[in-house]
Amino acid sequence: MFRTTGIAVRVPAGWHISTRPLNNVTNPVQRFVLSSARLPENANSGKGYVPPSHAVLAQLIEEVPPENTNPWPNRPARFKLAHLNGMETFAGNRWGELLFRDRRRHFYIFVWVGRQATSAQTARLLHALDGLQVTGS
Repeated sequence: MFRTTGIAVRVPAGWHISTRPLNNVTNPVQRFVLSSARLPENANSGKGYVPPSHAVLAQLIEEVPPENTNPWPNRPARFKLAHLNGMETFAGNRWGELLFRDRRRHFYIFVWVGRQATSAQTARLLHALDGLQVTGS
């Protein structure tokens, strides 16, 4: 079980989790990156880094403090990826975005699914995110 700033997630066996920033964005705040492949220490999507084509990855970031200008959707019972496309500050076109609130905290999850990643890997990633535990800030 990995814990940080009132967030806990069970890391699948053989997977990797890190709090090293995946890009140069500081607001919203990155809480972790969970990946089926080890990321290089200098991985920076803002500088062109693209995760491996055989990997899946999730970057959890939090809006701190939460803005209340737009209604944020409640956390779903199960996370689902609708479609993949390009993402601002991220290279490649294999990203999906999940947006939700939990315990008055606002989160984004950016999900990478490589072209050679298996559906089982994607299912494991979403299952790990379904088990995400959030407490107060």
